[in-house]
Amino acid sequence: DNVRELVIAFNSQDDKLVIKKDGNNYYGHLYGFRGMYQLNQDGTYLWNTKAGKIHGCSRVRFNGTQRVETELWWEELNEDGTFNFFVDGKAVTKEEYLTATAKLADEVPWAEWEEPMVHITYRAVDGEPLTPAELKECAAIMDYRLTAIAIPDYKISPDPATGTLLVDVPRSRYPGNLTKIAHHWCSQGELFICIDEDGGDPPIPPEGVVLDNRHIASAEAVRSFDDWVVDLTLTEEGTAILSDVTQQLTPVHGTLPVWMDWQVISTARIEAPLTDGKLRINAFSYAESAELFAAQINGGILPRAITASVDFSDVEE
Repeated sequence: DNVRELVIAFNSQDDKLVIKKDGNNYYGHLYGFRGMYQLNQDGTYLWNTKAGKIHGCSRVRFNGTQRVETELWWEELNEDGTFNFFVDGKAVTKEEYLTATAKLADEVPWAEWEEPMVHITYRAVDGEPLTPAELKECAAIMDYRLTAIAIPDYKISPDPATGTLLVDVPRSRYPGNLTKIAHHWCSQGELFICIDEDGGDPPIPPEGVVLDNRHIASAEAVRSFDDWVVDLTLTEEGTAILSDVTQQLTPVHGTLPVWMDWQVISTARIEAPLTDGKLRINAFSYAESAELFAAQINGGILPRAITASVDFSDVEE
């Protein structure tokens, strides 16, 4: 109808949203996973369904705001491994099918939308530049953490000239307090589990420390009813220590305060010995917090304490 449509592609172009304008109104037509790919300039496109057992080509046209789909050709994989071929709704031979499908129009030219980025600079708390070795280690740990908590479209760039680590993230993905979130991402990741027999004020590390990062084999964020927890799996040495300590604490109902970066995040009261090398930390209301905590343990301790500064200038522009 000589009216241009806007097509937005998501998830490596597997999902499409076709937006049609009619006067001052806009209408959206959604194509789900594998519902439209290789979109061509004449409105033809490829699709597949039934786990790829059926795939073909259709053309989309608009009659006003009404979408009209025409299936041009498709092929079906049968259970016995043979194929059925169709062109314009009629069964055809393989040779006829190959002739009909030999030429497709040119694919549409896609334009990449570059979202404004927020620039986060991580530098050492002590003010001294991070060494090249520290930058490399920090970049690897930060990359692990951001990947583990499913942060999309980030970019990490060590800057040896200033001894800082630069991280770029798209602003629209983080509508909350990004400055606060950025500081959470760079938590040093030091874990201490202490023993407290009298249940009073928790001992401050290194006092009373019985377990630390070296004794943790893995950490996993898990949904537990309405909250989130992190399940720790201990090493063989850590399992033996936890068993001995909890046997000691059981008669007096002592506690195991859990410290992360010098803050008590959880206190486990011991009612029975823990001998299976498992320890659950109940301290999280949101999945993001539990997943980040697990990633901090699994990814390792940052070589030095770092802090964040956030630059929103590109977003404001």
